Amino acid sequence: MAVLCYIETRNGEITQGASLAIGFSQQVALQKGLPFMVAVAGANDEMKNSYQNLGAETVILIDKDFPADFQIAARAAWLKNLTSEKSVSIFITDSATENSAVVAYTAGLLSAPVFTGVTQGVGFDDSALSRNIYSGKLKGGYVIDGQLRFIVLAPGAGTLFEPKMCDKLESYIFSGGISSNIQLLEVNEIGDTLPLTEARRIVSGGRGMRGPENWGALEEFAKRIGAATACSRPVSDEGWRPHHEHVGQTGKIVAPELYVALGISGAIQHLAGISGSKVIVAINKDPEAPIFEAADYGIIGDLQQVLPKLIEALD
Repeated sequence: MAVLCYIETRNGEITQGASLAIGFSQQVALQKGLPFMVAVAGANDEMKNSYQNLGAETVILIDKDFPADFQIAARAAWLKNLTSEKSVSIFITDSATENSAVVAYTAGLLSAPVFTGVTQGVGFDDSALSRNIYSGKLKGGYVIDGQLRFIVLAPGAGTLFEPKMCDKLESYIFSGGISSNIQLLEVNEIGDTLPLTEARRIVSGGRGMRGPENWGALEEFAKRIGAATACSRPVSDEGWRPHHEHVGQTGKIVAPELYVALGISGAIQHLAGISGSKVIVAINKDPEAPIFEAADYGIIGDLQQVLPKLIEALD
């Protein structure tokens, strides 16, 4: 039995979400007294030294022939084999884009349970698994039968790991993957912008911004406080902002330290996507806007007047 944390890198770098998943897994391994391993997909050979300090006894660098993005079935075949070979009983990963699909497929191949959106615990009697349900209005608690279980953490869940040099650094090579009919034809890059799921501060705009021509002030404010920019669904549907900035139940689920909602009324779908935020600040001219019920701090006022004053105060 062992705890395995599976992570994918971005250009070889360990992401914030991956770091939190490693810390979560490290604590689980300590509590259960189990060996702890980290499997790194997309590892960069030039960064091997940094992978050795991830707090695990064993660090596994997944071979460069690991199937490409969106090859869900082929990746699952690799992870099924890895899980079996390493006698893994608790498989944990973060909320990176493809992880839920890949892990669900892997769990299916092994006839094991999988839980996504987990905030704490791994489903044993002494460590019930918790996850948000009903759009974040309630928390569900679960205890899982059997030993093998797959856990996908919610955005922002976990804790930073305690660095520790590994005892063993090894490569994992598996050539028995399933061929896939899916072909990756094109990748549209969005630049060096930090993914919203990893941003610690987010400034998000809604219809209260009145139009795309007013977004310059939002971007300036976000720049002043070191935040990523986002939007509500109606804004992306109208084409004011790109769809990858859409936050909500049908968009990105985020859990930043600070979420600033500018001109967002606060539909239940949007609130479900930001419920993990540590601090929510809302600015809206409608005192009855639902966003104020979720906000820790609120300003009732016209954005065209309030936002310039906020920017001026940050000079």
